[in-house]
Amino acid sequence: MTDTGISGNNGTFTAQDWQNHGIFGGAVSLDGSTKYIDVGSGTYLDSSQFTYSMWVKIDQYSGQFTSNKNGNIILGRENYLTSGFRMGIESDNGVFGFWTNQSGGTLAVYSNTAVTMHKYQHYVVTYDGNTAYLYLDGKQVGSGTGTFVVPT
Repeated sequence: MTDTGISGNNGTFTAQDWQNHGIFGGAVSLDGSTKYIDVGSGTYLDSSQFTYSMWVKIDQYSGQFTSNKNGNIILGRENYLTSGFRMGIESDNGVFGFWTNQSGGTLAVYSNTAVTMHKYQHYVVTYDGNTAYLYLDGKQVGSGTGTFVVPT
């Protein structure tokens, strides 16, 4: 997968499962276990202020880690319990979220409704160093304050 942005951090597919029905042409089907994209540990993800954006279509979620409800990770960069973040779907209620509480921080922000299954939705998380905002299809659906520990 080629990064056409300024970071030049290309991704490596572990298994390619291209679909013909994406928002902008095709899409790739990922399961996070045997099908995922590894973008390495480039420093472009290491910032105290950021915006992450993604189109997501959820066909099912199962909750890998049901004991802590944060089991459906879509994007993450962390040194477990010390720094970083996770983005994904809570396994108990299906809301989309961004959290750092398993990565050394205190920041957590979640959408106010569950994801719509079988439909592409656009999620954006921004963080200005103090407050995070979560947007769904262009509308703010959550915000929160807390700390974020930049991955090292």
